[in-house]
Amino acid sequence: MTDIKEFFIASNTVSNAPDYDSNVLSTLIHTVESFARVTYQSIYLIDYYKQEFLYVSDNPLFLCGHTAKEVKELGYSFYLKYVPEEEQKMLVDLNRSGFKFGSSVKCVDAFRTALTEDPK
Repeated sequence: MTDIKEFFIASNTVSNAPDYDSNVLSTLIHTVESFARVTYQSIYLIDYYKQEFLYVSDNPLFLCGHTAKEVKELGYSFYLKYVPEEEQKMLVDLNRSGFKFGSSVKCVDAFRTALTEDPK
């Protein structure tokens, strides 16, 4: 079984993060909520400093019978509980690849870049 720590690698680890401005964080979460309302995708927002979900959309295909609030509270243990073991490694690999790609994009191009995961 995958260990939750495998999702948090050097390239996505945040240390010494400043205190969050609650207004900025609230605006960010509301923006993601708005986006989630106009798409039928499963959307989640991760705080890599606290290693928890900040937002989880209520797409029933992603929630495995749970509410979005329950999945948010489960955090990464949700993956370990509901994703088959053989697919957990794939999630870790996707995570690593995504951050590797992100670190290769120049700052000026980052705002023109989108990253989605479709493991099919």
